[in-house]
Amino acid sequence: LGATLLQKICSQINKKLEEEENNSNTYSIENKILDNLILFLSYLYNFKLISSNLIVDLINNFLCEKLTFENLDKLEKIVDLILVILKSV
Repeated sequence: LGATLLQKICSQINKKLEEEENNSNTYSIENKILDNLILFLSYLYNFKLISSNLIVDLINNFLCEKLTFENLDKLEKIVDLILVILKSV
């Protein structure tokens, strides 16, 4: 699997998270772009094309560090994204 594809997907996830964070006080539940990008990575893991380290890093670095006491209003979307990963893996 090309490293370019993984890099683009991860950078898009990071970019979409930053856009959501900067545009509003809450993450949009209706916006499914993040869900689809994360689901795509989960499917790549299911097909053994990427290692579990990338999935764990995605949860730790992208999602769990967004969970702070200041960001409790964004908790619903972050938990939804974590559930997308856990349901598909």
